[in-house]
Amino acid sequence: ACKEPPPRRVKEVPTERWDKPPYPHGTQVTYRCRPGYIKLGRIAFECADGAWKKVLPGTECRSKYLCKIHKPCGHPGDIEFGSFELTSGSEFVFGARVEYRCNDGYLMLSQRNYRECQADGWSNDIPHCEVAKCLPVPAPENGKIIMTGAFELGREYSFGQVVNFECNAKYRLVGSKEIICSSNGKWNSAVPQCQEIICDVPEIQHGRVRSPKRSYKESEQLQFACDEGYRYGERADVQCTESGWNPTPYCIEIVCFPPKITNGNFRPQEDNYIVGDIITIQCNPGYNFKVLTGKSTAECTKDGWVPDPGCIQKPCDYPVIENGKLSGNLEYYKNYYFPMRFGQHADYHCNNGYSTPSGEYWVRMVCSERGWSPEPKCLKKCLVRQLENGYFPHSQKNVYMEGERVKYVCSDDYYAEHEDGEVTCTKEDWSPPPRCIRKKKCQNIYFDNGYFTLGKKTFRLQEKVTYACRTGFVTPEGKETAVIQCQESGWTPPPRCIKSCKAPHWDILNYHANKTTFMPEDTIQYACLEGYQTVNNMPTGTSRCGVNGEWDPTPQCLAIECEMLTFPNGDFSPKEGKYRNGDVVKFTCANTYVRVGPASTQCYYFGWFPSPPVCKGDVSGCGPPPEITNGSIAGGSVEQYRHGDRLQYECNVQLKLVGSKEIECVDGQWSSPPSCIEDKMPCASPSSIPNVVLRQEDQTQFSHGDEVICGCKQGFGNSKEIKIKCLNGEWKPLPLCADPSSQCVLPEDVEIVHNGRPTRTKKVTGFHGVIQYMCKSADRSIKQATCVSGKWSPEIECTAEKSTCPPPPQLPGAQQVTVGRNYKHGSKIAFSCLKSFQLIGANEIMCVEGKWQTPPHCVERPCLPPQPVECADVPRLENQNLKIKKGGEIFYLAGAKFKYVSRSGYMLNGPSEITCSMGNWTSAPTCLEMPCGSVPKVANAQTEGRNKKIYEPGETIRYQCDAGFLIVGPPEIICREGNWTAPPFCEDVSCGPAPEIPNAFITSTPQERYLPGARVQYECESNFQMMGGNYVTCTNGEWSQAPNCRDVTCEPPPEIAGGKVQGVKKSRYLPGQSARYQCWQGFEMTGASTVACQNGTWTELPKCKG
Repeated sequence: ACKEPPPRRVKEVPTERWDKPPYPHGTQVTYRCRPGYIKLGRIAFECADGAWKKVLPGTECRSKYLCKIHKPCGHPGDIEFGSFELTSGSEFVFGARVEYRCNDGYLMLSQRNYRECQADGWSNDIPHCEVAKCLPVPAPENGKIIMTGAFELGREYSFGQVVNFECNAKYRLVGSKEIICSSNGKWNSAVPQCQEIICDVPEIQHGRVRSPKRSYKESEQLQFACDEGYRYGERADVQCTESGWNPTPYCIEIVCFPPKITNGNFRPQEDNYIVGDIITIQCNPGYNFKVLTGKSTAECTKDGWVPDPGCIQKPCDYPVIENGKLSGNLEYYKNYYFPMRFGQHADYHCNNGYSTPSGEYWVRMVCSERGWSPEPKCLKKCLVRQLENGYFPHSQKNVYMEGERVKYVCSDDYYAEHEDGEVTCTKEDWSPPPRCIRKKKCQNIYFDNGYFTLGKKTFRLQEKVTYACRTGFVTPEGKETAVIQCQESGWTPPPRCIKSCKAPHWDILNYHANKTTFMPEDTIQYACLEGYQTVNNMPTGTSRCGVNGEWDPTPQCLAIECEMLTFPNGDFSPKEGKYRNGDVVKFTCANTYVRVGPASTQCYYFGWFPSPPVCKGDVSGCGPPPEITNGSIAGGSVEQYRHGDRLQYECNVQLKLVGSKEIECVDGQWSSPPSCIEDKMPCASPSSIPNVVLRQEDQTQFSHGDEVICGCKQGFGNSKEIKIKCLNGEWKPLPLCADPSSQCVLPEDVEIVHNGRPTRTKKVTGFHGVIQYMCKSADRSIKQATCVSGKWSPEIECTAEKSTCPPPPQLPGAQQVTVGRNYKHGSKIAFSCLKSFQLIGANEIMCVEGKWQTPPHCVERPCLPPQPVECADVPRLENQNLKIKKGGEIFYLAGAKFKYVSRSGYMLNGPSEITCSMGNWTSAPTCLEMPCGSVPKVANAQTEGRNKKIYEPGETIRYQCDAGFLIVGPPEIICREGNWTAPPFCEDVSCGPAPEIPNAFITSTPQERYLPGARVQYECESNFQMMGGNYVTCTNGEWSQAPNCRDVTCEPPPEIAGGKVQGVKKSRYLPGQSARYQCWQGFEMTGASTVACQNGTWTELPKCKG
């Protein structure tokens, strides 16, 4: 086959469209001439061996113009945003072809990307290029789009534009953080997703997670522990973050590094050691192991080497005795005598004020394996001195040694500064220093509803007193008496007696049974006795202890009663004025009427159940019973049945029957049939069936479908082996092995059958083996039962009507109970509550003498304390009685309501009230931050942006001060909780008029105010010189240091001794002017006779000497 289309030619084109390769071997394509050309003969190509080959005889198209020169077409035309290339021919003449292409980021809109030079000029129009555009992108769920500049949702994007994405808190980005519009008009990557940040439970090698959850959300912490011999790497608690667990939880093996032992060595030597490894330390001569345990080993533990391996110098070196000295020669020549060998001795004594432990002046110590023995010590001697306002007992010593303790006694009306007045002799003398302080006293005070048990008027500091409360009142701890203490601040705690509530005589569920008194605000949950309920028709109620000692509401349990029944066309018994909980009423219909419905009903806390029957004069029969999958009617069925007829179903041998196996025809309708299921439950060992023995290897449990061989124990019935099979938790057929001795009792409603006929027997007990029987009161079919371990199997179902219970009750809030037909004495029914309800009472009741025991209640589950609403104050509970404390935890009963009030700056979105319902709180409100009003005005400032009446939370406004003013404080304010943050203010930093300088003037026009940075220049008047700069600058509202103009004229030249100024002196001399001196006769001048005025002073004056 040819994988390519037929070849393109300069002068010829195919007669048909060929654009769907591949083409099979033998396919032929015919060509026609392009305009301006003619052919003689047929031009064709054929697909042969995967390539196109020209069919012979070959011909070609020739120009129909006689001239050999091809017709020119001129320039084909440039394309905007693109370029072209001459792909056929070398000039723009007949037959030439140019192909166009668009620049990067532009797409060709024209269908054809080429032009061809034909007889009549260039074919088709110049193609058109348009900038490539990408379709709008949506923001990811739980995320947003981040764009710079103006951004319009749903608009197209141009080539090269970038869109960035960001996820909301607690979500992480999966995919590319940014996508770019490509040159082909497609996004270079898909829109990312925002996935909730969830961390899975990590697998920690050599470690385990403490109290693991299925998964963890962001910021949640996980704690883990390491196996023995391992420790955590960085922390024992890690946190779930966007990038996973931080830090990574891991356990590392506890290793000990080789110890550094100076003056010794150890073995074995390894690079490191693990927990449990032991090393042996070898000390150098003259040194021994640091710890004198009798061993020289150390073990690697989680805390390092134990004991710390090391070698210390062997005894006995020169002993440094604090506050003591050795005997003379030993002290002076210690370098000669020490260290000493074992058995050598030395004597020491203590300095003045100190004593040896034995009290002797000189003590001899001996060098032993454990060092100096006894250890040389000098203990401080503490003297018993006179104590102001107190004393040390006379019977004790006058001197005490360091470490000894003694008590001192204070005089009346004084007390020891430290508890018990005990002091210890230390190196620094008595500690703490003994001191007696004058006592403060407490008065016998009057307080409401109580009294002091002692009649004294005053009490010493620290003295404890018992007070008692009057009848009906208790201490804050709920007791009749309490102990208080006289302290500096008075009685602590202050005596107080409050009114208490006595425990009611009902069972209290949330406090200990021994509790007899309750404090105000205590809430109890009490339970009514069987047959009674609260005024709210509940088995339990709540009540709160008030400040007056009364329960509110008063705990109350009322007898459960059912309303009087009406029964048209029939009668019921017994007839009572009122019916109590548990009463059963039986129904009978008048003659010619038939009962449709139950034969009896029972009074419960929720009324009569089941509903009474009706008496009908005409009742309908039933057609064939309903068919069930994988099951059938036992004994087959017929086409028509009467009202009251009953049938039994049985399942195929592999399946298990669920529901009541018996159905009844009730006025034309069959009751609900059972179903047959395969639950593949395992079976217990057949050896657990009475009198049965397994004929193969036993095991505790057998799987569904297992087959075993068993038989009866010797002497217990048939000796044959039988094969049984485990099907859905039951063995089929069930092996029955009769008792060899008389053990079973015959029920009173049963007749024994012999040879197909009932026989009279006075015998009631002592039956064994297999019997045939028929019921006296029910259907008269013959049935069979075997006596096994004192019980009939299968159970004999002939029940006297008087001991039959009504159908079991369907409890409010409970799962529906599968209803059977006959409930005889001893039948049991189990209840379970629906989700969000909890069971109060026993979960199982029994039919006892025709009555069901009192069933439990299914009540709504209580709620845990609600989660706080961030922007609201602590909510207010409307009914305090619905708050109970149980086992140290607080619960709220169904119906409890909390009302939220938002804090200033917030409003609540949604209902402001939540209610406890079905164990959960209804939806709590969410917080909406309040918007802000108009922007606060700041004098001498302008705001950026347009003014609005309302600003959303988080919006910001920026201030800019006018010229000459400096902003003080943050320039930006934020709308938060309905209020703007504090605005800045604009401080005037302009300057007033420029300062006036004596003998100077300003060179520019003076102004009233100058902006910061303004500069004012000065010039001095003539004969004055500027000192400092010639300008001042305005900075922070202040002018810089002003220059001054110094007078540079001179006063008249001064007189000199032995000479004078020639000529007449002027009052002032200008700079550069001079004066001339001359000496008196007989005086000679030294220095220049002429002086000049320079910078306000005269040059050096001459001197005249005589």
